[in-house]
Amino acid sequence: MASPSGLRNGLVWLGIMAVLAVSSWFGWKALRDAGPAGGDGRGGGRPPSVVIVRPAVQKEVAEVVKVTGTLRAVRRAEVAALESAAVVAIGADEGDLVEEGGMLARLDGRRIDAQLAEAEADLTAAEADLGQREAELERARTDEAMMRALWNERAVAEREFLDSVRGLKVANARLDAGQKAMEAAAKRRDLLELRRGDLEVRAPFRGRVVARHAELGEWLREGDPVVTLVSTMEVEAWLQLPERYATSLRETGPEAIELRVPGIESPLRADRLQVIPDVEGRSRLFVMVAHIPDPENRLTPGSSVEAAVPLGKPEPRIVVSSDAILQGYSGAHVFVPEPAGDGPPIARRVPVEVLFERGGESILKSGALEAGALVIVEGNERLFPNTPLDPHSWEETRAGDGAPGAPRRP
Repeated sequence: MASPSGLRNGLVWLGIMAVLAVSSWFGWKALRDAGPAGGDGRGGGRPPSVVIVRPAVQKEVAEVVKVTGTLRAVRRAEVAALESAAVVAIGADEGDLVEEGGMLARLDGRRIDAQLAEAEADLTAAEADLGQREAELERARTDEAMMRALWNERAVAEREFLDSVRGLKVANARLDAGQKAMEAAAKRRDLLELRRGDLEVRAPFRGRVVARHAELGEWLREGDPVVTLVSTMEVEAWLQLPERYATSLRETGPEAIELRVPGIESPLRADRLQVIPDVEGRSRLFVMVAHIPDPENRLTPGSSVEAAVPLGKPEPRIVVSSDAILQGYSGAHVFVPEPAGDGPPIARRVPVEVLFERGGESILKSGALEAGALVIVEGNERLFPNTPLDPHSWEETRAGDGAPGAPRRP
């Protein structure tokens, strides 16, 4: 048999549980009644939420990817010495602009001058020797003709006739050897004249000297660099893009790409593009080269460059304000006002797929919204589906003092 104190404790706990059950029921009823009642926002229901709406619009847009890269000179060369000699004159310093064919340095030519004088003398001797052999050939021809006539009359011995034939052949061979010797002497003279011209190191193209590697009096060997020269009037922007964009650039024209360089406010434009079809193994990036005319020489190779690259041609797309896009567990979505009978409109959740964003606007995949559909752009963070709404147009709020429902400015 239970004691009186045990019965009292049991009754107390039963009473507490009954109070909690009644309180829970009244609380559930109050929450239920706080929802939309009859769709008119009255009768004790939740008041409509003030929101700002803007219409979705259709625009001709193309996805734009922003990438970075580096400016490079179209041509860059370490101009080298073609002969081994000492430097006797410097024609250009760092920063100098030189024209094509301009002198960069001059090397000591005394040794080659001496060799050239010797070659000239050898050529003169070869020419004289050739003249002598031509005379000998003419005499041999005369002797052979005379001995042949006598031999036909049997007026000379056969041996004398054969000697004259042999003498003619020898004279012909000596003439050929003399001509070859003169040609060799002439070629040696021409080679030395070419080497003498190579003592002046000249610019292979118009450009600016960015480094000088030789000093006055320094001995240079054949192939040693004299200056580093970069071309002017044009540069190339080497841009790195992810491999997934490789096929999208086939229809992109150079005029559509906007390039920006630090220190220059106005955007730059390219006149031609070249995609290098080679994806780097680790980074999975490929290179696109944009050729940029630079007649004023404002651009410096090595500078960084940013580029906005459209992917393909513009297409009609639905565009909404980026403020309308919300992210949830199921992906991106927007809220739109939907009529609800005689009461205020209610919020309807519409899933969307954002293709890309640009300048505060989100470009959507077709199908979710139509052009002209009103989309909630302010006040959407606190909404749930079926929330009653008090919508105001974006233009209306901006015409007044910025508050929803404010009067328009006169």
